[in-house]
Amino acid sequence: MSGIFTSSLGSQGLFTGMIVAIVAVELFCGLFKLDKLKIKLPDQVPPQIAKSFEYLVPAFIEILIISLVGLGVNAVSGVYINDVIFNFTGTVIGFFVLYVFSRLFIKMKEENLNAFWKHVYKTCDSVSIK
Repeated sequence: MSGIFTSSLGSQGLFTGMIVAIVAVELFCGLFKLDKLKIKLPDQVPPQIAKSFEYLVPAFIEILIISLVGLGVNAVSGVYINDVIFNFTGTVIGFFVLYVFSRLFIKMKEENLNAFWKHVYKTCDSVSIK
């Protein structure tokens, strides 16, 4: 049975969609700057129609490249690119949450304890037993 996996439509597909969108836009902008890929139409053709044909070849090449990358990842690793991106972003986010936030939490606790002990010291110093 073929079709779209439902896991690709949930939060797992969110990171894939964002990353593929950024890569696709950058790839399209790079391909569109190449004048050799644009279809030139005669001057009798209205400018709006001629402009749409300029986007045709770069868009086709972009779709072809992204499809081939997805198929290549699947052929090499045996998993879909959605799973690869989700596992990578999960690892990076997990590292960020576990390492960076824990270090930040420890530093905040340390600063709070330093402030507490300074306050205790000043309080005890001002109330000296004579």
